[in-house]
Amino acid sequence: MRIRTIAVAGTLSLLAITGLTGTAQAAGDAAAGEKVFNKCRACHSLAEGKRMIGPSLNGLFNRKAGNAEGFQHSADMSAAGAKIDPWNETHFKAYIAKPQEYIGEQIGKPKATTKMVFPGLKSEKEVEDLYAFLEPYFKGEKQGK
Repeated sequence: MRIRTIAVAGTLSLLAITGLTGTAQAAGDAAAGEKVFNKCRACHSLAEGKRMIGPSLNGLFNRKAGNAEGFQHSADMSAAGAKIDPWNETHFKAYIAKPQEYIGEQIGKPKATTKMVFPGLKSEKEVEDLYAFLEPYFKGEKQGK
């Protein structure tokens, strides 16, 4: 019985270490995410400091919500910076699925007023794919246009 317990414990430890448990999130497809980014491209740049209609997404993980240099954010987005400091994977994925609702949750409103009119991505796959594409830009590891 003791050997069996040790074997089971060892197997579970190996699964946890290698990330093979059923709880691990599947990584998105960066190539597919680049196509999803076409929905964002008209307003957002991936080049550091390059503001368009919206702020640059480069280095997003190094700043809090509503704090992009040189961009005038809505009062609600700026207020959300108290909770979203800094942006991270969890915040971004929840935000891009339902932007106004997510910012509203952060500031105690049913729906926030933001300058971004995009209603959000409807599919979890699109969210995962977009994140896979954008992550190196968010971390400032890659420069875009």
